[in-house]
Amino acid sequence: MLLAPDDPNPKAEIPIPDGLLDVHVGCKKVVETLARCQPELIVLLTPHGIPVNVMGKSGKPGVYTTPSAVGSLDFPSTAPPADQAPPSPTEAPAQPPTAPVAEGLAQPAAETPAPAPAAAAPADPPSVTEQPPQQLQTQREQKPHRESIDISIRIDAELGEDLIRHFSTSGIPCVRVTGAEAPLSSSETVPLWFLRTLSTTLRTPPKYLIVSLPTPFGGTSLVRSQSAKERIDQNLLLGDQLARFLFWLPQRSVIVASSNLAHSHPTLPDIHPYYLPDPKWALPVSDSAAVFDAIVEKWATSLNGNILAVDAGNIVSRAISCGFDGCVVLHGVMKYEGLERFFPTVWARHRPSYVGMMGVTFINERKLNEFEDGPKGITGQITSFISRLSIGGRPTSFDIARPVM
Repeated sequence: MLLAPDDPNPKAEIPIPDGLLDVHVGCKKVVETLARCQPELIVLLTPHGIPVNVMGKSGKPGVYTTPSAVGSLDFPSTAPPADQAPPSPTEAPAQPPTAPVAEGLAQPAAETPAPAPAAAAPADPPSVTEQPPQQLQTQREQKPHRESIDISIRIDAELGEDLIRHFSTSGIPCVRVTGAEAPLSSSETVPLWFLRTLSTTLRTPPKYLIVSLPTPFGGTSLVRSQSAKERIDQNLLLGDQLARFLFWLPQRSVIVASSNLAHSHPTLPDIHPYYLPDPKWALPVSDSAAVFDAIVEKWATSLNGNILAVDAGNIVSRAISCGFDGCVVLHGVMKYEGLERFFPTVWARHRPSYVGMMGVTFINERKLNEFEDGPKGITGQITSFISRLSIGGRPTSFDIARPVM
């Protein structure tokens, strides 16, 4: 499990795939770097947030304006059962979330909420292997000892409203997500688990803004990847306008993108079924997966936009990656500030199972130094390509209405 892969006990129920510990440590390095920025605001970009499929194929970005967001994650433990080892501590329990409503800025004469989607599949399905489905199902039914975590964050709802107005006046239609509490899917819960340490290490715990990236109807990584190249210009504009908004804020801000690299890597025959997909997701295995991951890393170290938009963009539909959109948004953010001002560091890249993962930071060192005296602007973009190798799920029902124009 990406959240707790470092138990060396040979009796561990879930063997750790090669490279998972490296990614785990890399994600911690990402957060340590982020802590240097002393952020007061964290903008979390998620490809699998509350879907806002109200604009056909491309969808619209969604901005959360709930006062808080809560989520939980249940996963098989890598440690021995409770009678062999003490239980692991968890985060403070959170109250069950209420179903949010995605709405727009203007009140139409007649409002007809879109029907709730069918029960959502896990946000990021793992890849198909040659293992017979019947054998795979039998192994899945052998449930090991489980652990769970609960995450709760404060959302700056007022700032979210400001961001919606900014997007609207900038020609970016978006959707407002409202409610008492927004549910967090595993695509948000996993990075937030790593970020939770900032609540105790920083003088003032940061608040959050959550932006759900434009999502094609269906929302899965397989569906998203087929039209990802078509959204490049849209996502570059989204990043540009997000940067303009954050630039004038008095708060120190960072951006975190929760994403994955290619989802179509072949898996080893002896990998535990926990790291394998449900066969019904039918994700293909592709030779493009390793190439795609290497290209994205090359972009991350060079910040050459053509490498991302052309080289990676041409094969994303075969590689299958929910993280491509987030990379493009981040490139738009950094392009506004000046690409030459950012210093990238790749802390880890591996593909422990069907999905490639990477932890990388892009830091504006000049802004970081200036922030010691408290000026405004964007400290840096922290992007954590974190796999959702977990059982946590996203909400299964909500209402969608009133797009912001």
